[in-house]
Amino acid sequence: MTTQTENKQNDGIEELKKNIEQAYLKFKSYIYYDNTLPHIRMKLAEFEANNNVENKFEELAKAIIDYNGGKTELNEYLEDINYMILPKKLKNQNIQVIYIKTMQNLENMK
Repeated sequence: MTTQTENKQNDGIEELKKNIEQAYLKFKSYIYYDNTLPHIRMKLAEFEANNNVENKFEELAKAIIDYNGGKTELNEYLEDINYMILPKKLKNQNIQVIYIKTMQNLENMK
């Protein structure tokens, strides 16, 4: 028999899971229509192809609910985050060299 506390925690996990899913769908829509972030679009496609996305939402929601400030699963998710700075505009027309270096950097990130 479940207690009220467990029911509240399960409700909290389900609500958080819905919020994570909504944020993910907004992010996915943004990436789909943005032509400047093809590397992120590629990573997103790989993520969806290699994972059960619904389970990932639930795992993340549980990790957030269970977070207590120590070494947790949430910290592992946060440590996996990386970023790349890309220019919005280029002054010279030698874009091919920059594109090649960017693609090399993407390969090195794997």
